Amino acid sequence: MATTYKVQVVTGNFIRSGTFDSIFITLVGTEGESPKTPLDNWGVDFYPGAVSDYEVSCEHDLGEIVLLRLYKVSKLKLISTNWYCSFVTVTSPKGETYHFPCYQWMEGHQNLELREGRAKIPAMDTLPLLKEFRVKEVQNRQVDYEKIELKLKGYSDSQESWEKLEDIKNVFWFNKSDMSVFITEHWEEDVFFAYQFLNGLNPRLIRKCTEIPPNFPVTQEMVAESLGNGTTLQEELEVWKEAGAHFVSGIVDLYYKNDRSIQEDSELEKWIEEVYEKGFMAQESSGIPSSFTSVAELKKFLTMVIYTCSAQHAAVNSGQPPPTTKGSANLENYKDTIPQINTTCVILSTLWLLSAYPGDMIPLGKYPDEHFTEEASKRLISAFQEELKKISNEIEKRNESLAKMGGPLPLNYKYLYPPSVENSVSI
Repeated sequence: MATTYKVQVVTGNFIRSGTFDSIFITLVGTEGESPKTPLDNWGVDFYPGAVSDYEVSCEHDLGEIVLLRLYKVSKLKLISTNWYCSFVTVTSPKGETYHFPCYQWMEGHQNLELREGRAKIPAMDTLPLLKEFRVKEVQNRQVDYEKIELKLKGYSDSQESWEKLEDIKNVFWFNKSDMSVFITEHWEEDVFFAYQFLNGLNPRLIRKCTEIPPNFPVTQEMVAESLGNGTTLQEELEVWKEAGAHFVSGIVDLYYKNDRSIQEDSELEKWIEEVYEKGFMAQESSGIPSSFTSVAELKKFLTMVIYTCSAQHAAVNSGQPPPTTKGSANLENYKDTIPQINTTCVILSTLWLLSAYPGDMIPLGKYPDEHFTEEASKRLISAFQEELKKISNEIEKRNESLAKMGGPLPLNYKYLYPPSVENSVSI
């Protein structure tokens, strides 16, 4: 008996994300595969932002749809356009909906295989087809990493020394921001020295603090007016930690029901093993585990990774290490600490790359690519976003109070302001 499936394909909504090439699809289910079917309506199908609907006919029911294959074929032999597919949705004759997140480019004459979007750990995959897909997916991702080199023309080979600080500003005039201009104009002023001392963050001095130390020089009474209504200093420090920990704990609990499920996840074990051996050179002193034996260990590690790659990175990357003394440097010996021109070019280019505001920046908690398709995970994401919104509102209120106080520096606290914190380190 003939069976018809409805297919909806969404193209990325940005410049040159569409294609004039031909796209074909094959649905793969637990009971068989559909014929290779062209996705072709009247007119242009895959323009930027297009949401296109099609039908795929089969001789029999395919069962649960677990994979789909996309085929991109150039219409003209000499000319091919790339295509960015956001996601594909398949609806069965019984009304069951299957989501296939893609969020990647197809270039030239290319085939792409996608699995249904519901997240699963290895133990949940029982079909040989899906087990084979997992192995291939991991292998493909291992070869996808590339190194990026950055070289500044003209000055990058010069081994001369800088004659004066003004020369550096003249050379690097094209990379600047309001903050960099302000620092260039005020770096010698006492008030800016004090600002750096109080607000700067030195990563070498970071230590884990789980509670207010008994000898902490700032008391509850001293900061009461700056805190939220009815909160204490200790409670304020817990906000960031709890927001991330609750989110991680909820997501992990969806897929790992007990410690045994952690120990039997071969992909998870290979991942942490690689992190330990290649990322930290198998050094036990690093504090990084070489394996996971419990759900609690995984939650702790993932919370640390997310916080380090988002909030902590934003604080260290956006701020500057604070000076510890004043009066021990002058213009001449400061200039002597500046390296040769070629080294300065490399350093400043690297610093700009690492600290410049990215045009495609995605704030922490925002996930425009919907890789999580289950309702339970979506609810956890929404709850996490609400927690971050509360933190943002608190910081905005305090910055308003700072502005009312006046002062010579028009600078607000924003290092851990959620809208300014990226989802992860990205270069």
